[in-house]
Amino acid sequence: MAAGLLPPPKAKSSRKLKKAPPCKYPDAHIGYICSPCAARLGGVWPKGHCATFHTAICPKCGKTAGLGSVDDWDWPRGSKCPEFGAGRD
Repeated sequence: MAAGLLPPPKAKSSRKLKKAPPCKYPDAHIGYICSPCAARLGGVWPKGHCATFHTAICPKCGKTAGLGSVDDWDWPRGSKCPEFGAGRD
């Protein structure tokens, strides 16, 4: 690019990301959650949403169950969204 046409430098974000606490279940699949735990925490499955589930240990309850990505659920304001997950919204 020619001089003077460079974009201005980005401002540094003041937002600090929280570090996820260690999981009580070392073999659990972080970033995934079972349906009962998601519902208990206030997660809502989006109408018409389709996702891949797999069987593994849930990081919230420690049970072997079908797990979906934390990011597949909708987490309304006030719900207790787990700290793990990429955050699709």
